[in-house]
Amino acid sequence: QPRMDICFVREKGSGTRFYQEVGLSELKLNPYLVEINNIKIIKQMVEAGNGFAIISKSALHPEDYEKLMITTLNVKRHYYLVQHVDKYIDKNIRAVIEMIMK
Repeated sequence: QPRMDICFVREKGSGTRFYQEVGLSELKLNPYLVEINNIKIIKQMVEAGNGFAIISKSALHPEDYEKLMITTLNVKRHYYLVQHVDKYIDKNIRAVIEMIMK
């Protein structure tokens, strides 16, 4: 039986860490957090039954679906539009920016 009282998370400051905390909050879980700065090791710890993790879909490989029970969480990610402060933005780029902002 895997441990559900330990959650493996990325280090503070990691973009993934923010979404891990959001996911835990959404699930109303308050486990003991163990910081590991390597996603491969996090998956190995989960596979060994030492706890669970909330990770990005991009971190999953086909073999993970054979070894791990994977559940989709409805956690939204935030993206930021970054542009040069003094760069001229032509009408095509402006149209793309306006479309993104909707």
